[in-house]
Amino acid sequence: MPKHLSERFASLPVGEAAVSGPGGGFSPVEQCWHLADLEREGFGVRLRRLYLALIRSIASADWSRSGTQEGVGKIMLCDMPHMMAQHDASHRAEIEAWFANQRGA
Repeated sequence: MPKHLSERFASLPVGEAAVSGPGGGFSPVEQCWHLADLEREGFGVRLRRLYLALIRSIASADWSRSGTQEGVGKIMLCDMPHMMAQHDASHRAEIEAWFANQRGA
């Protein structure tokens, strides 16, 4: 996701960075802050709470460890990579909608 954000927003004029997305969606600045916060405070905290230091060091049996995510319910560690990818994909779509809206305005 960092590469995607860089590719899409690196040459964006400062004035456009704060323009809301279609239907009041996130602006480019809000997209970046939201994704950074979620990566650190959301997914990062959840991974630490499951007491697993690095994904590469996870034993097969540990992938079924679970915890409770507020608003979602029980999730297993094996669900996290897919959830992260889905979340990033939804924001990629919002970013593309923002660009389409800006260019069509």
